[in-house]
Amino acid sequence: MAVFTESGDLLGIQRAQNIKYMRVLRWALRCIAAWPNQLTGHTNDTRFTKCFLSFTVLVTLVSGILFIKNNLDKLTFFEMGHNYITVFMNVVTVNRGFIIFSKNYTETFTQFVNEIHLFNHRNKSPFFMKMHQQIHKLCHFFTMYMMAVMLWGLILFNLVPLYNTIANGAFIPSQENVTYETSVNYAVPFDYQHNLLWFIVINIFNWYISYVASTYFCVFDLLLALMMFHLWGHLKILIYNLENFPRPAPSCDPIYSQYKHYTFEELKHVRQQLKDIVVHHNLILKYTDDVSNSFGYSIALSYAFHQVSCCVLLVECSQLDSKALIRYGPLTLILLQLLIQMSVIFELINSLNQRLINAVYYLPWEYMDTSNRKSVIVILRQVQIPMGLKALGMVEVGCRTMVTILKTSISYFIMLRTMALKE
Repeated sequence: MAVFTESGDLLGIQRAQNIKYMRVLRWALRCIAAWPNQLTGHTNDTRFTKCFLSFTVLVTLVSGILFIKNNLDKLTFFEMGHNYITVFMNVVTVNRGFIIFSKNYTETFTQFVNEIHLFNHRNKSPFFMKMHQQIHKLCHFFTMYMMAVMLWGLILFNLVPLYNTIANGAFIPSQENVTYETSVNYAVPFDYQHNLLWFIVINIFNWYISYVASTYFCVFDLLLALMMFHLWGHLKILIYNLENFPRPAPSCDPIYSQYKHYTFEELKHVRQQLKDIVVHHNLILKYTDDVSNSFGYSIALSYAFHQVSCCVLLVECSQLDSKALIRYGPLTLILLQLLIQMSVIFELINSLNQRLINAVYYLPWEYMDTSNRKSVIVILRQVQIPMGLKALGMVEVGCRTMVTILKTSISYFIMLRTMALKE
């Protein structure tokens, strides 16, 4: 499938979920039973798949925590760093696995496809169509990009330890006292680090659980990004409608010409346009709150994960030997780009707050009657409400949050590096 697209692939599409990038999203989410059935009309029960995946990642998390507990006094911080990262990844995976059980998730997702997606509004005006096509191209590219990141991260995460195992001569028959290296370690009642058969079993399981975890990570971030792109498109349309609000037409009537007011017929259109603006803005505000309520805890936990993982990965990379850089370098870059790109995407909504307020001030209220002026005041008061996603319903997320995490990570990195060297 092409990375870039033109608007021609929208011909013949009748529903938003049939667009190419939405089909890719649907395929990825169906693998973890996270695509709501009511969107496709399917009646098959996905509860078993959801429960099985949640149980699997939960067992993986508990086993990883027990491995850390059992080896805390045996291994150095540098040796344990990878296990800390995989356990924190599992925490995020478990959290996102339980989100798909919630009613809020299903309702928010369904509303995105049926109401928020710009495909549903494309015929309202030429500018709606223009923004729909622009957002379509952006969403298509970003979907292909995130799928590539997910695949690339999955391969590197599992191939690097396998390569290290091969490089250490683990599969040479005459080699003795060989330790097999795995991408994720567990506390299990058998020795997979020195037994080839159990190593193969754990390695196969790690490929599977890594795919599940990478899907929860990348595809959930992709879903949030698509929601933000379409909300950003709605805001751009709303601002355009405010900035291009019609002025009174030139009149031959000397009274209207002198006072430059809307005619009686124009006031009817003005009233309807102001009403449409209020309804449109309410839709954006409500959906932003719905996304915050559905994903707020997940977003907060993701930022906490990035805070911890950045510190640990910087410590691991600071060893500056080829083995550490090969194993942790790509993972560090992938997680950093996930943090940066999601923060920038969240910031898209915040960046339009002031421009929206200014657009309301530019409304030609002086030409309106009292009733419509009151409507303008209502709009002006409404746009003062800041828009943007909030973690835990309180903390706004965006570039400031990202910068704070990066600064704090560097500070903790210095402290952890000092502690690790003293071991």
